[in-house]
Amino acid sequence: MWRKVYQDALAASQKPPTPEQRLVMFADLRAVLNKAVANTRHNQKAEAMAYVWNWIEAGESQAMSEIKQRGEG
Repeated sequence: MWRKVYQDALAASQKPPTPEQRLVMFADLRAVLNKAVANTRHNQKAEAMAYVWNWIEAGESQAMSEIKQRGEG
């Protein structure tokens, strides 16, 4: 039984996530970061998170672009 579960997990991890799956991942990460920013008192932490916010926005933009291209094709 465990071997089958392991094989399924291994196969799933080798497939790249779909754009929709990436959007869900980015939404979850955005919620976590919003909570972290709300709970921090240090401006330095917020400034450091700016890089993460930019990465999320770029990833969301790329995923939406892929979805739109797939719809046009």
